[in-house]
Amino acid sequence: MGSSYLLLALIWISYYGLHSLFASDSLKKWASDSVILKRFYRLGYTVFSTLGLIIIWRYSELNAGLPLFEIGIRPIWLGLLLISLLFMYFAFKPYSTAEFLGLDTIKNPNLFNQPGQLSTKGLNKWVRHPLYVGSAFAIVAYVFLNAHANRILYCSISLAYLWLGSKLEERKLIRRYGKTYSDYLEKTPF
Repeated sequence: MGSSYLLLALIWISYYGLHSLFASDSLKKWASDSVILKRFYRLGYTVFSTLGLIIIWRYSELNAGLPLFEIGIRPIWLGLLLISLLFMYFAFKPYSTAEFLGLDTIKNPNLFNQPGQLSTKGLNKWVRHPLYVGSAFAIVAYVFLNAHANRILYCSISLAYLWLGSKLEERKLIRRYGKTYSDYLEKTPF
């Protein structure tokens, strides 16, 4: 049983490692030399991220086993999950859906990896990474809906990745926006 947890941990860590690699400026710089890659890079990244998450999550759920503990307040955790999804919905509002999904670069490859406007409105006014915060609450709530070992493993690795991913993203944003982002970083919590 321990080897299956190790395998699952390695799968999640590999997924998140590839997720960060594909989001890195160095790989995007390499892709910018090809018109085809520029057109489809972000869309491919989005498809990889979404399908990878679904496939690994499904594999994890099929091999879940019994819950390690029960919490008798299931409606509260379901409510927290719904609130976190609403939080993420409002966090996403200032962003372009076409840009996020990679649909804008299909029509115009010159938009590939171009810095957009730094968003400090909406939830970004109070927290630097509202999508990460909403995701963290959703992950924790999801674990407590049925706390089996695979979900706890997923939660632990995912929360660690959200923290590490936020640090990597902040370095990238400081390079992209300079003092503007550094000032924002100082006055706005996580």
